Amino acid sequence: MGNLILWKTKEEIEERIINMVKEVEKDFPEDNLYLIGILRSAFVFMSDFIRKFGVDKNLYCYFMNLYYQEAMLNESKIRVVRETTIYPSFDLEGKNVVLLVGVTDTGVIVDHVVGNLRMKGVKNIKVGTLIDKPFLRKVDFHPDYVCFTDEDDNYIVGYGMDYMDKYRNLPYLAKLKL
Repeated sequence: MGNLILWKTKEEIEERIINMVKEVEKDFPEDNLYLIGILRSAFVFMSDFIRKFGVDKNLYCYFMNLYYQEAMLNESKIRVVRETTIYPSFDLEGKNVVLLVGVTDTGVIVDHVVGNLRMKGVKNIKVGTLIDKPFLRKVDFHPDYVCFTDEDDNYIVGYGMDYMDKYRNLPYLAKLKL
């Protein structure tokens, strides 16, 4: 693995996702649940997440791309967003939504997305994150569901997350020592 240090095994990830799904099912006992994954880091997380629900649950799965330029962020808000798109496009009014995020760090982007979704009239919205890095938070935002909390500033790769488009295919989470 070279400069990769194993952080969470495939089995640890699966166990935590099963527990997270139980939390979501408790909070949303209704049949219909709309899941929105933030591309690209959440696609593997979302894929495994949906497979842990029972077959009686109606899950509607969507993805969101959020394009911004790093220079367009300030300490607590996004100044310029070039595009926010949900694939496929649909009406969110009155829907129960769980937003799935790979990493929640500053909270600025996720807070922006949650605000945007609330403006669309969602009934309820909660955020689930694979990795929470609260020490980096720049806004008052806290995910509702957290698989793992990380307290250092190393890059975490694998399980769909990358460093310069590498390591997404790892079936576990690793810390990358630069």
